[in-house]
Amino acid sequence: MTEALIFSAAVAAFIWSLPHIGVYWAVLLLLAAAVSFRLHSETYASAGFAGPEFLRALRNWKVWWAAPAAVVVGLGWGRTPTWGSGYHAMLYCAWCVFQQLLFQNMVCKRLRQSTGPSWKNRILAGSLFGAVHLPNPVLTPATLVWGTLSGYLFEEVPSVSALGLMQFLLSTSLFWLTPVSWNHGFRVGPGYWHFQ
Repeated sequence: MTEALIFSAAVAAFIWSLPHIGVYWAVLLLLAAAVSFRLHSETYASAGFAGPEFLRALRNWKVWWAAPAAVVVGLGWGRTPTWGSGYHAMLYCAWCVFQQLLFQNMVCKRLRQSTGPSWKNRILAGSLFGAVHLPNPVLTPATLVWGTLSGYLFEEVPSVSALGLMQFLLSTSLFWLTPVSWNHGFRVGPGYWHFQ
C-alpha cells in the first residue's frame, strides 16, 4: 500500500512542480517504476500486455466498448480528419495505454497485494487517480470513476492495452461532450489555470 501512495504522491508532486523543475524529472518516476517492476518480478504478460488477454477483453467487455465507441464515431463523423489529427490520436491512445500500465501496476496491483481485492481498494485507487487530475472539474470526477472501474476490469482481464484503448475512447468522448471552458483542453495541475 505504501508504494502505491508514494508513487501517486510523487506523480502529483511532479505535475504541480513541472513549471519549475522541467520534464526531465519524469525520468526519476520512470526509473522508480522500472525498479518496482523488477522487484515485483513483473513480466510482459503480468504487466498486462498479453495478446490473448487483449482479445479476451475485446470479447468480454463488448458492452463497455459500445457506448464510447458510438459517441466517438458519432461525434467524429462530421469532422475532417487530417494527418495531424490521426497522428495525435495515436499518440494520445499510446499515452492512455502508458497511464494504464503505470496505474494498474504501480497503484491498483500494489493496493491489492497489501490487503486483497476489494471495492475499498478499487475506490482508493480511483481516488488517487482522480487526485492527480486536480483541479480539472471534468477530469477529476471522471478519472475517479474510471480509475475505480478500470481496477476492477484489470482484475477480471489483465490487459493494459484494452484498458488504454477504452480510456482513449472514454476520454475522447468526454472531451467532445464537454465545453472547452470546463475541460481546459484536459490540462491538470497549474496548467489548468494557464489554459487559454
